[in-house]
Amino acid sequence: RYVEPPPPSSLVYSSVFLACHPIYLFLYTPSRDCSPDLDGHRIEILRAAKVAANDLIGARKVLDSSRDRDGSKSLISSASIAFKEGAYDEAFSGYSAALDKLGFRPDLAYNQALCLYRMKQHDQALEKILGLISRGLEKYPELMEMTSDSFSMNQTQPYSTAQLRATYLVEACNLKAAIEFDVGNVAAAAATLSQMLPYRSEQDLDAVTLHNQAVIVDVGEDATFRKLQFLLSNPPFPPETFANILLLYLRHGYEDLASDLLADDTQMTYDLLSQELCQYVDAFLLATTSPDDALTAFDALSRQILQRIHKGVKVVSEAEASGNANAITAANADLRHAMNELAPVLLSMGKIHWEASDYQAVESLLRKSGEYCGDGNACAISLGHAYFMQNKFREAALCYEPLVSDDAAILDIPPIVLANLCASYVLTDRNETAEEIMALVEKAEDAAASSVNDDCNNGRLLHGAIINLVIGTLYCQRGGVDFG
Repeated sequence: RYVEPPPPSSLVYSSVFLACHPIYLFLYTPSRDCSPDLDGHRIEILRAAKVAANDLIGARKVLDSSRDRDGSKSLISSASIAFKEGAYDEAFSGYSAALDKLGFRPDLAYNQALCLYRMKQHDQALEKILGLISRGLEKYPELMEMTSDSFSMNQTQPYSTAQLRATYLVEACNLKAAIEFDVGNVAAAAATLSQMLPYRSEQDLDAVTLHNQAVIVDVGEDATFRKLQFLLSNPPFPPETFANILLLYLRHGYEDLASDLLADDTQMTYDLLSQELCQYVDAFLLATTSPDDALTAFDALSRQILQRIHKGVKVVSEAEASGNANAITAANADLRHAMNELAPVLLSMGKIHWEASDYQAVESLLRKSGEYCGDGNACAISLGHAYFMQNKFREAALCYEPLVSDDAAILDIPPIVLANLCASYVLTDRNETAEEIMALVEKAEDAAASSVNDDCNNGRLLHGAIINLVIGTLYCQRGGVDFG
């Protein structure tokens, strides 16, 4: 073996959840020029408290007892309760009716977009969000920095809390990032969180922004854990925080910390983790002591998810036959979500086989179910590694090659993939093709080195070195020591 590729990734980005504000935080606040209605305010506060505590029956009773003269408060309260009940269509209608009565209000427009997001109508939600951002920048043009072909938020000066609360730009940008992340455009989500969000010092960040930047923007492992741990120790925090720090512990090999977190926060485990996620975490931790039992648990979980995938394929077909665009979008989003949930399960099973040096089992697993793997690149790379370790170099190259497309940023491709691809070419008498890839890498590294102004990208300049280590080791082992 010339170099041992890393085992299949046990967790992929699709296992990370992006947060957006709970709807009940956006309470109806009367405008300054309206007459005081202390009884109405008391009812609103009581209703909001019950919604926050998930006492939706109590919230409905409080709502029924209110004396709302123009109906706008009742519409907003009813919509908030409907959202918490999962009736997003009803909630959207309620917020729309309130907007008709009150005119444009950024909080209600944001809530509309959030309802559309929950209904998987991403294009409509994004349209609402972009409209909200545009209105905010029209009102406060000093928030914007123009370039020749685009705009971004001014990143050189802090903004007043009043400006941010009046425009809902922070909430809008977080929701925009969540939409981009959900459709698989992680780079766009990271750009939204790093470039479009108004500038604030870290101590002034809200919990949702701090959470989303921790799991999406490349801030480094230490910073990610520091931010998520800070959120967990300072409630209230986005519900996704608990699941994400747990999954990231597992991804980075901190099984002991994951076990401690579960043991210390049993109530959060019950409240904030889905049943399938609990099954996944339990199986992952079981693998450290009983790999065979873990494989059995993972297999049972994968069958559950595959059933949802097969059902989702049928729902997509039915939606396409109906011609309902919204139904098609929602059905495809649900199917994509189920496939993304299958990916880490398959890769975790593959990791167990890999650590037992059973590369044939890894190949069999990924060839059988890899077509349903939502993160196609991760499954393809892992299958390529399995072929490589069995000396099936032509098959390995076929798995690696799609990543090296004409429009791909070659330094964004894992260096071990490029190294193994070049080694596979050399071992199948395609040396010129390997040299072409190595030349592309060298050119890209030279360009990157000339534009690096700090240390943040230095890790990307190791691709050529790693490829040379692999190719050099290959030649040494094959007898070409001087050349190697």
